[in-house]
Amino acid sequence: MQKNGFPCWTGFLDTGVVVFVQVENQQFLSETRRITSIIQEIFRRHRSKLTFSVGIGPVCARPVDYPQAYYQAQQAIEIGRRLRASEESAEYAKLGSYALLYETSKNPATEPFVERVLGPILNYDRKNNSDLIKTLQAYLENNGNLRQTAKKTHTHLNTVRYRLARIEELTRKNLKNAHDFFEFQLAVNLFILSGKTI
Repeated sequence: MQKNGFPCWTGFLDTGVVVFVQVENQQFLSETRRITSIIQEIFRRHRSKLTFSVGIGPVCARPVDYPQAYYQAQQAIEIGRRLRASEESAEYAKLGSYALLYETSKNPATEPFVERVLGPILNYDRKNNSDLIKTLQAYLENNGNLRQTAKKTHTHLNTVRYRLARIEELTRKNLKNAHDFFEFQLAVNLFILSGKTI
């Protein structure tokens, strides 16, 4: 890293490598992608068969800020893996509300809410070996666009319509209702961020 123009300090842990890179605050946003691509290239060159993730924490003004920045970089990795398994890097500052939801998902008090909203769908999927929850997730990620949902789930448009109607029937919720739509979004994200897979 130093020969690429970034003074840095590196530490090796059982779970990975920690790199603290010295940048000016004004440079941080413009240099984040460059730093990440350098790390990814170094990793690919030397350990091409292993998977890796890059978590980017905030700029630290003082050494006392390093632990919090390290924690946020770890959170960025974990949240990135859970939300977008295929991405190799995540920046904590860009996680927005997902960082808050991640912390919230660790609270056992969220489990009854998730169970109330998603339980009927998850139970139906288990009993019938179906994909209602994946269809719901795709529908929510595509802001209720049926065609995009069909494309993402590789299913016919009529199949998507049938599955969504089944979800509404099982949950007694209306996907066209803003409150119900939000509850589904919240429950699905809490479910995923808690480490459960859809």
